[in-house]
Amino acid sequence: MALTDEQIRSQAMMELALGGWDGGGEFDAIVALLRELCDAPMVLVSLVESERQRFLGRAGLDATETPRSVSFCAHAMDLPDTMVVPDATLDPRFAQNALVTGDPHIRFYAGAPLVTSSGVPLGALCVIDTVPRAGLTPVQARTMRVLAANVMTILEARREVESRALIARELSHRIKNLFAVVGGLVHVSRRNDGEVDGWNALSDRLGALARASDLVVPPEHAGERETTLLRLFDTLFAPYRDVQGKRIRVEGEDVAISASAATGIALVFHEAATNAVKYGALSGPDGEVVVRVEHLADAIEIDWQERGGPDARGDGSAGGFGTRLVDSVIGRQFMGRISRDAARGGLGLRIWLPRSTIAPALN
Repeated sequence: MALTDEQIRSQAMMELALGGWDGGGEFDAIVALLRELCDAPMVLVSLVESERQRFLGRAGLDATETPRSVSFCAHAMDLPDTMVVPDATLDPRFAQNALVTGDPHIRFYAGAPLVTSSGVPLGALCVIDTVPRAGLTPVQARTMRVLAANVMTILEARREVESRALIARELSHRIKNLFAVVGGLVHVSRRNDGEVDGWNALSDRLGALARASDLVVPPEHAGERETTLLRLFDTLFAPYRDVQGKRIRVEGEDVAISASAATGIALVFHEAATNAVKYGALSGPDGEVVVRVEHLADAIEIDWQERGGPDARGDGSAGGFGTRLVDSVIGRQFMGRISRDAARGGLGLRIWLPRSTIAPALN
């Protein structure tokens, strides 16, 4: 059975995720510009639904919706070009309309249809006045059509955003399953192997990656493709704070980082925190760690300084797998540098990361 026009329109709105969306301020600049250009008291971005019209953008009108039965835009959206009503009191379609006989006392109306790229009408961008007008000037009419097209560009971009969010949710789900499976295998191997330290370290590293993954693509904001450095640190260091109090203090200005950068940084600072708990400042009751983020012209510098712990032996550069892992991530993934300092009270690390290797991709 073929779909009715209303069913097609409803399906289009669902695909664009418009149900319940109030516009979120996306159209404020458009309605303000058109209102000024036309010197009109009211400008609206109207979405015509089955029983009502909702205003996703509005200037000069407090109402957020009206019944569809009184909608001028329901007429305008079905026309190939802008619908102009010079005086609604003289137009038999609208003379008895409640929006004409009562508030807001519409007299002049001009509405440019909002139509999807597949030809489905959704509503109209309209200009309203309380006094009759002869019509729009050529410049006003052209600008109105351009702005209506811009409205549709914004609306149809929501389809891509929803599609990306769906993919991100599925990817997040699959990544969590993968961590669960691998974690289970590690647990079984650990029980069957007398050398448990290596398995424990691997399990901890997987946990750090899982926490970083949750932060980059959290279920409630699955469309996000980036996070920030301080948010990552807050998530990564939470287990140590829960057990030993707020003994890892982070200072400095935040910076946005990409999903791939978050994973690498999570591994590096998980290793640092684990070593501090085992051998460094967090191994005793009085130690602490200060992490300081400094912004340079073309890079981010992160200082990790342990205080109040046992004196570090050597600079840590001749360590085992964890040290080699950190050096590989810093050098190969980020093309950065790391220096180590065996200081009194614990190890010091200084990590230099080029902005170009950690920044989110530009859309």
